[in-house]
Amino acid sequence: MNKKQNKPGRDLKTLEEFGQFRRGLNLLFTSALRTLGLGVKQASILRFLSQRGKASLAELSRDTLTDPAGMTRVIGVLLKQGVLYQKEHATDKRRWEMALTPKGRKLAADVEKLYSSLSEQVFKDLTDGEKTGLSKTLQKLSRSLLSLKTPPETARRMK
Repeated sequence: MNKKQNKPGRDLKTLEEFGQFRRGLNLLFTSALRTLGLGVKQASILRFLSQRGKASLAELSRDTLTDPAGMTRVIGVLLKQGVLYQKEHATDKRRWEMALTPKGRKLAADVEKLYSSLSEQVFKDLTDGEKTGLSKTLQKLSRSLLSLKTPPETARRMK
């Protein structure tokens, strides 16, 4: 078997291992966030707004990779909990902006502490060089993923 024949199998195995890691990471964070009464999407919105200050629903949806309908549901829950408030956009009166309340800022700080602690635990066995290499690899894969378009011959085979 030559290298070209072996590569797709190795690539698929690598994707499966990455998927297993991602699922494990999601379970870890989901379980830890439960102590704060939050889900992963809610936590990502709090972190985003903590760093950004304010954002429209469209910006939140785009930047947290959440579909707009899902974003509307999550935002509704956070508004009811008093973690967020909405205000009219400064220049576009047809849009609303979301921002953190004082309660939301405290909760976002708690999320940040939790994420930092879990990150340290997850990466404790890697050297700084390995962490840097992994980060560069993930950035490269993300760029590759964003540029992908399903070739017509692949789409036909998938039907």
